[in-house]
Amino acid sequence: MRAVQLREPAARAMDNPGLLEYPIPDPTLRPIERMKLTGASSLADEELISLLFSAGLTDEQSLSLARSILKECGGLKGIALAKARKLKSVPEIGNIRSSAILAVVELARRLNSLDGSPSHSIELPA
Repeated sequence: MRAVQLREPAARAMDNPGLLEYPIPDPTLRPIERMKLTGASSLADEELISLLFSAGLTDEQSLSLARSILKECGGLKGIALAKARKLKSVPEIGNIRSSAILAVVELARRLNSLDGSPSHSIELPA
């Protein structure tokens, strides 16, 4: 495992204990490795989507595929509104990959509709 550098403001956290330290992952780490270190929220949209396709593809292939989907659909909102036919119009997206995307979108919709679902804000312990 590689050492993780700290952002410059975090390096000064010792001078100001109220500051939080945020690690900056090594940019050469694979998305799944970076997610383990810093959490899913630290990944770009294309990296999160690429994790759906990581089986059987290199990291670069899965990232390229994720970029193609984002471009074809016009971003995350477009993916959320896309039908299987639109997703499958992207080269290398067939029934299995389009179904994985649609399943994630549906899970997100269900989570979003739950009563008492987590808010988008993050609460830190005192």
